[in-house]
Amino acid sequence: MDPRTGRSQGGVVPLDAAQPPVDAPPQAPDFERVLRSYWGFEALRPMQEEAIRAALAGRDALVILPTGGGKSLCYQVPPLVRRGLSIVVSPLKALMNDQVAGLEMIGYPVAAIHGDIS
Repeated sequence: MDPRTGRSQGGVVPLDAAQPPVDAPPQAPDFERVLRSYWGFEALRPMQEEAIRAALAGRDALVILPTGGGKSLCYQVPPLVRRGLSIVVSPLKALMNDQVAGLEMIGYPVAAIHGDIS
């Protein structure tokens, strides 16, 4: 909480800190390779890296960041580093379609499933 404004500053809240990691998370070069090859970024923001490392270690985390704070990368990077899958639930079709369009443009394997698809 920002003492000046009384608003949340965002952050990563471990949901099960006692849960052991599935196995050792990938090292920083894996993050850097994925960030460069898909998004052209050289580094993650500190809270993004914390959330991604939690996901890669098999831990749950609640990521609270402002609009534009980089939440999307927190669920987009791990499946590329691990060569796995992420399932994202969104109540907004417009947001889903926007995310899919942006990810398709950079060659990210993605799909949206919602009530308009038969």
